[in-house]
Amino acid sequence: MRTLLLVGVLLLFCSPAFAGANSTAAKASSTATAPSIPRVIEPGARLGPVTAASTLDNLRAALGKRNVSLEMVQAEDGKGKVSGAVLYPGDAKKRIELAWGDTLTKSRPRWARVRNTANWWHTPAGVRVGTTLRDLEKLNGRAFTVTSFRSGERRIVVHSWNKGNLADEMGKKTHVWLAVPTATTKSQMVPLSQGTLLPSGDPPLRRLNPHVTEISTKFEVAS
Repeated sequence: MRTLLLVGVLLLFCSPAFAGANSTAAKASSTATAPSIPRVIEPGARLGPVTAASTLDNLRAALGKRNVSLEMVQAEDGKGKVSGAVLYPGDAKKRIELAWGDTLTKSRPRWARVRNTANWWHTPAGVRVGTTLRDLEKLNGRAFTVTSFRSGERRIVVHSWNKGNLADEMGKKTHVWLAVPTATTKSQMVPLSQGTLLPSGDPPLRRLNPHVTEISTKFEVAS
């Protein structure tokens, strides 16, 4: 009788139903304990998991060590590199770059940015990498102003939201860059390189309908 009972217990533990229940319970437990990472960009306050109070240690604790890589990242002005980190280095849609305010302790980020194809993150109004100029006008409720294209460059930065809907959300400590489509020709760029500023409603610019290619935000760094 005892032998039969042991065989029955072993069969129960090995059954697909039992294994499936265990797997479901494990997934539920994992989901319950996994940290919730905000997908939102709050200009001046946070970019996803990054805030002014972030450190290398607490980012790695929240995201996992392999998702936070210490790297030299391109400086804001594009000239040279600065001490920083890359979050989600293996995921182009989630990739975040940041620069440390304190380079010794690897803490207090000065700024963070998303660019290229990192469209996982978005502002409360819905601005993200990939948002087009025309969609920005809709979200803003009016035309805005951008810088004109410098010789040889194919991207521009928003200069002013002109007191539109995005002015309060995006106007402080944040830069939004737009890039023209890769198929844009040099002749199409000529009328966009005159003067210093362009309205988003400029016909040649609207026809090209550039998209957001970078969003960067600065943080207040405590002294």
